[in-house]
Amino acid sequence: MLLLLSHAVLAGEIAWPRLDEGDTRNGVCGEALALASSLYQSDNFYLYALPDLRSAVITSTFALRQGEKDTSGGDALVEDQSIFQKIPKPTRDRSSPRSVYWQIKPDQGLRYVMSEEAFGWRGDQYTLFAINENMTPSQFFEEYSSEISKRAFLPVIDETWRPPLMMREIRNSEVWAIDVGQPYVALSDWKVYSIGADGAKKRCTVRFHGQNELGPALLPKSVQRLAEFLDRSLDNKDDDGTLHFITGLRQYIRYLWTNIALRPQAFVKEEPDVSRAKADTEIGKWAAGTSRFRKLRTEIVAQFPGAQKSLADYYKDRFKKADEKADAMAQQALDIVFRSYFTRPSG
Repeated sequence: MLLLLSHAVLAGEIAWPRLDEGDTRNGVCGEALALASSLYQSDNFYLYALPDLRSAVITSTFALRQGEKDTSGGDALVEDQSIFQKIPKPTRDRSSPRSVYWQIKPDQGLRYVMSEEAFGWRGDQYTLFAINENMTPSQFFEEYSSEISKRAFLPVIDETWRPPLMMREIRNSEVWAIDVGQPYVALSDWKVYSIGADGAKKRCTVRFHGQNELGPALLPKSVQRLAEFLDRSLDNKDDDGTLHFITGLRQYIRYLWTNIALRPQAFVKEEPDVSRAKADTEIGKWAAGTSRFRKLRTEIVAQFPGAQKSLADYYKDRFKKADEKADAMAQQALDIVFRSYFTRPSG
């Protein structure tokens, strides 16, 4: 069941997200902030998930977006066909075909072109250009195939693992873009771009946090200590041959700890692929390996009760949760974390 949270701002605390850098009075910046706020307050685990426009008070709609959260299979974009035309890239081999998304109606002499490029197991990389409105697709492809230093255009958003979100303002048909950041950065900033008389430029940044440190560093000391013990359980494990599984797991767990601290409504739907019983069995097998592992297992087990109590107190203080609700949230959060550390690669 979804744990509903109040988002009241504590005394002396800045409300997140907020606008920073550039012209924060620009209309698209206000639209981006409203979109970011609705996503931040949602139960979406990642802030690069596709926002639900029904929960945001904005006058823009999607022009070009991801089809699913997982874009690792490539060819992952869905276009509004009245705004963007999908054009396959010329290819001289049998590689997986990729496309560009060509803005049909240019604005102030410029045309957006989104290029997707197949790039290994993570999926595609995405680059957004704003080219001269008179350039044809064939001229674009010819320029694109040349050395970067010799191209007649430069990227607006360059080689991102997550596709920039392209929006269209309904009132004036302005198309604008959000760079939602890299997937391995917890609560990554959004950078907002639009075309104006000065060209295609970044207009502002939406920030989701002000802390220098994220992850367990946001939480009480006893929780940080538990996180430190659990993280040691990943030491000396093989990270080759599994698409760097351990590296990816650590990135996920950092995002998980950050949500536990700042957006607890966003962890409640997480369901690790191992049960608590299976995780308990796994840690027992792992601890049998060496005396150091046995000692670490003992430390993890001993640290759990104090960490859970401290986390519950944190929820009572920060989010004003009743005792019973805070206790349940803390128990669920640490159960998800523990099971996540003993997840194994699929296949």
